[in-house]
Amino acid sequence: MSQIQISGLTFAYEGSYDNIFENVSLCLDTDWKLGFIGRNGKGKSTFLKLLLREYEYEGKIRTSVPMEYFPYTDVTADGERVKVQLALLFSEEGKFLLIDEPTNHLDVEAREVLCGYLKRKKGFILVSHDRSVLDACVDHVLVLERNQIVVEQGNFSSWWENKQRRDHFERTEQEKNKREIRRLKEAARQAGDWANQVEKSKIGYDKRKENNYFIGTRAYIGEKSRRMQMRRKNLQKRQEKAIEEKEKLLKNLEEPSVLKMMPLTHHKEVYVRAQNLRLVYGNHTVIDDFQMELRRG
Repeated sequence: MSQIQISGLTFAYEGSYDNIFENVSLCLDTDWKLGFIGRNGKGKSTFLKLLLREYEYEGKIRTSVPMEYFPYTDVTADGERVKVQLALLFSEEGKFLLIDEPTNHLDVEAREVLCGYLKRKKGFILVSHDRSVLDACVDHVLVLERNQIVVEQGNFSSWWENKQRRDHFERTEQEKNKREIRRLKEAARQAGDWANQVEKSKIGYDKRKENNYFIGTRAYIGEKSRRMQMRRKNLQKRQEKAIEEKEKLLKNLEEPSVLKMMPLTHHKEVYVRAQNLRLVYGNHTVIDDFQMELRRG
């Protein structure tokens, strides 16, 4: 068993103000069938290139096995040639594979062949947006979330189920903290108002109206004022702690942006028209005598 050890990895593209990775530390087992998950633009392909030392970076990356990078395979040949090409693709034993979107442009049969090889292969990192391939082929996931990198045992579906539970728990805690903060703010305000009223009665009393206001009474009111001020400060501290706890939550929740489209009316009624269409690959006719219209709306 060997490992890929990453410590303090920091990287940004030249001219960029933001780091793609900042002080990342990971330890990955090279026997893992590792699915690499993250939305577009988070740095999945960049991470693979960093493992290959193709970019300059800060920190340390230690690997004890040779690595091979495979981009997507653009296969448009018949099924047998697909099998031959994929067999060549995964024939080198003893190398840790960095596989970047291999299912792009593959048909169903080619994907099944690919999954067959990956199931038998020991040790790789697979970047794919195909959830079925990830579920079929991986036993660990490496996830680029919004503000952290997660490594978990399992496949895409098990990670997604765990994430949904975590997000639900954090949403619930968030709402509880919001309610607590509102309650503490109101309690602190009331305590402050009471303390101010008591303080006023201590300082600005009227001897003609309050003839029983002797020095013991003033001491009592002073102590009462002090306690009310202390209560207000304690409430404010609890409020600050609740705010701090709230800010720790939902940092990795991905909220999709709302997409608004304002389509314009086109002056054409028919956009596309096909008549007597025939489509051929080599000597094989795929489509013959095809008719269609794509109309506005």
